[in-house]
Amino acid sequence: MTGIGPTFVRIVAVVLAVGTVAWIPLSGQWRADNAFLVPDLIFAAVLVGGALLPEWRAARAVLLVGYAMAFGVLTTAVATWLIDGRFPVMTVLGALMAAVGTVVLAREVYVTVQERDRSA
Repeated sequence: MTGIGPTFVRIVAVVLAVGTVAWIPLSGQWRADNAFLVPDLIFAAVLVGGALLPEWRAARAVLLVGYAMAFGVLTTAVATWLIDGRFPVMTVLGALMAAVGTVVLAREVYVTVQERDRSA
């Protein structure tokens, strides 16, 4: 992997997942009427699962899906908060982490495919 290493990508995934799951009860969002509860838990599980996979190729694929899911869920959550007239700093930071993770891993996949195609 060029630039940001696999270990860093895994650590950020776990930080994002654990931070999100910890934030849910701390912010009073652990409620049946919270539309983001299940999507938050799903992307957190995917990120942790991907971070724990020992083989990088498989981990990279799962982490890419997890980061993309997190970006979609968190940007929707940010928009919802903004519509209500509030600025959710922690959710924005999470969305930025997810965006960077998605771009880094998508670039990694692209570069890997380009190198494979050149050597074929």
